[in-house]
Amino acid sequence: MTDVMRDEIARPWQRARSSGLAPADSVNQFSVSDVDRRSRLLAAANPVLDRMESVLAGSGYCVLLADRDARLVDLRFGTHRLQDAVTAAGAVVGRPFTEETSGTNSIATVHKTRAPLAVRGEEHYIEGMKEFSCYGYPLLHPVTQRIEGVLDITFHASEDNPLLEPMLVYAAHDIQGRLVEVTRTSEQMLFAEFQRVSMRRRGAPVIAIADEILLENSEAGRVVSTADHNALRAMTDGAVHRRGSIQRVMLSSGVHAAVRWERPEAGVGIVIEIDPIDDGGAHLTALDLAMREAIVAELDRQHGNKRTTAEALRMSRTTLYKRMRDLGIFG
Repeated sequence: MTDVMRDEIARPWQRARSSGLAPADSVNQFSVSDVDRRSRLLAAANPVLDRMESVLAGSGYCVLLADRDARLVDLRFGTHRLQDAVTAAGAVVGRPFTEETSGTNSIATVHKTRAPLAVRGEEHYIEGMKEFSCYGYPLLHPVTQRIEGVLDITFHASEDNPLLEPMLVYAAHDIQGRLVEVTRTSEQMLFAEFQRVSMRRRGAPVIAIADEILLENSEAGRVVSTADHNALRAMTDGAVHRRGSIQRVMLSSGVHAAVRWERPEAGVGIVIEIDPIDDGGAHLTALDLAMREAIVAELDRQHGNKRTTAEALRMSRTTLYKRMRDLGIFG
């Protein structure tokens, strides 16, 4: 890299370096997680991605979509040759592309700054990405202005084209507009399902969770906390089926419960039924609760990576897995 570096590139280089990431590191060292194919973002983006894939077929360009956590959720390739090269560099569905895991690029840095960015060849922080150039555009919800994801076009550095950036901007604006329609429809369906289940259960705990929504009846408000909401959602985020059950989970209070969940048909979010189990078992001690909170917080900071979480907590992975199991931590 030359000594002359644009500010919008120099700053993310410094952030990546400060996080402990080295230019010789590989994105492949970071774990891959499941992706919910029925998410609101993908429901809005799929028609646009299909159109872009058709336009770019046979060309040396690919389209990458990342979610609000900078995790890759969809990739479309113009050629198999480019697909092999991009995949070898670590870009696969389910992998996090934050600046802490992938350095400076037009997914990670756009996600961080919420601003469009082009990153060309040598401007990439990770050595294995320098053969590529890319354009990235943030996807902001038109109503909430919350970042929903990042849309990116990637290609070999020698194949840049001035038409790529306006094409990306048009596609990003199209996705953002579709987000409003998808949100309105899915929220109506989720609310209707929440009401139906609440009436059937007659006061037993019920919650409904979506990206911008949390609904709970009064009984649920007494037995679950914000940490439970996050944990329950994490248990079902990667599920393929529309419904499922978990025989026994531990809530943050130490109370055990049976859980049943279901997604509204053609909608997003989940409705969860919770049945506390009173079997005389011991609740978590104050020390257990503190340890549970520490592990959950570190897992969140490490984007679910068990290896780095164990290192940060100064315990072996075997010990971490055992404590997660004993403390009712899933993920």
